Amino acid sequence: MMPKIVPTLLLPLACLAVVLVGLVRAADTARPVQASGVRIEGLYPEFDPGKTRYVSRCGSGAAPPIRAEVNGPATVRVGGRGRLAGNGEIDPGVAAGDNFPITVSEAGRRSTFWVRCLPADFPDWEFESLRPSGAGLFVVSFQASADSRPWVIVFDSEGVPRWWYSPDTRVLWAQVLRDGTIAVTRSFQDGYGQDPRMGHEIRSVSGGLLRVAKTRGSVTDGHELQEMPNGNLLLDTYAPAPAIELRNVAAWKKRRPPNRGAVVFAEIQEIDRAGHVVWRWNSRGHIKLGETGRWWRSVRLFAPRERSGWRAFGN
Repeated sequence: MMPKIVPTLLLPLACLAVVLVGLVRAADTARPVQASGVRIEGLYPEFDPGKTRYVSRCGSGAAPPIRAEVNGPATVRVGGRGRLAGNGEIDPGVAAGDNFPITVSEAGRRSTFWVRCLPADFPDWEFESLRPSGAGLFVVSFQASADSRPWVIVFDSEGVPRWWYSPDTRVLWAQVLRDGTIAVTRSFQDGYGQDPRMGHEIRSVSGGLLRVAKTRGSVTDGHELQEMPNGNLLLDTYAPAPAIELRNVAAWKKRRPPNRGAVVFAEIQEIDRAGHVVWRWNSRGHIKLGETGRWWRSVRLFAPRERSGWRAFGN
């Protein structure tokens, strides 16, 4: 599903004191608020003349539909259509992901409110703000069940979805970058270091794939991405090394494998926008094998046996 969004919806990234507390309640159950001579229901958040942007499960067959109740001299216009007089159901006539305007005129004043239509399969959510926060965006990525597609959703500081994407691949996590693009970290449920397609998709506000940020020389570890002030990205990987002597490592001796084993070393790479490595740091020679003892249990559980012997994952 390719999201659509108008650039004016982007806000600077900020630290937010908010939390997504559960995917349990539909966003279209907000109670309508009486605003002068116009009452609109079926929007999220609740209709308020002081708020200009909303979402809705709009379109034919939406439940509940968007309804407007117009009293007195007020008038409501939807898009470029004629005025709505009295009470009526609003059919925006746009596709999911598109915006449409609702213009309210009353007492010589005119206000325009923008509504984005959510797709029919958009997940339910609940939002709670713990304390006031500045304008900003935060990202939630999840998979509701083992057989469902994952979702990446960008919310604003009031819990309103501003951008969404439902890819074919598994999603580890995502974040909004300084230039307004979105980094979506994809995965293929293959365990560590197996699939070279592993990487961070950088997508535009229209959903288009701009590039894939990946480490060079070894498979990307998708759990980390740090954006630098110059726009470069710090990524991490675990670089394989030839077999080394392991007989003096106590935890290794207890397993009675061959005396030599292949080891991978943690590596940080700075990647520019063109995908070039401009700096790297490798843990080899900085962290001793004996200092990684707490990871040997993971080695025992997850390191696969190979025909040539054992493969060890460590620093």
